[in-house]
Amino acid sequence: MHATVTAGDDEFKPRDYVYCGLRTLTDGKQGMSIRPVIDGILDEEMLFPYKRGPVRRIGAVYTGAVFSSQKVRGLTGATFSSRWEIQSDLIEWEAKDGQAATNARLKKLEADVGRMSELEMLLLPLRKLHHSYRKRNDHASLEALQAAVLRALQTPPRVVELTS
Repeated sequence: MHATVTAGDDEFKPRDYVYCGLRTLTDGKQGMSIRPVIDGILDEEMLFPYKRGPVRRIGAVYTGAVFSSQKVRGLTGATFSSRWEIQSDLIEWEAKDGQAATNARLKKLEADVGRMSELEMLLLPLRKLHHSYRKRNDHASLEALQAAVLRALQTPPRVVELTS
């Protein structure tokens, strides 16, 4: 069938694996979860940093990767073999994948809110001025302020501004 590959002290053996979806790693980044299949039984979960690659389906069994006790090679080149049959495992993996996706969206939204708040704080004097023009229905001043802000955004930073 497949030969065992030895590299250094690690002995790599070809194994099928089940893709179990995305997880949130301890550093807060996204990772992917796989479980090697040994004689039809799932081995311990292995987590790897998430990298864009071929589309993987939760619960799909892939073949073509080689595993050692701590490492794996050939994940991206593995091909679909079959579908994992145990429904309770699939439901658990889907739930954990959904939780990881929610965590990633929440982290992105929190970062966006932080950036937005910082930008809003920097623009606070202009926002107050804009509000006062609106209260007075001073459309000419509103248009002038908006044009000035847009011009300022489109003007590249001057050398003097970069050094200070």
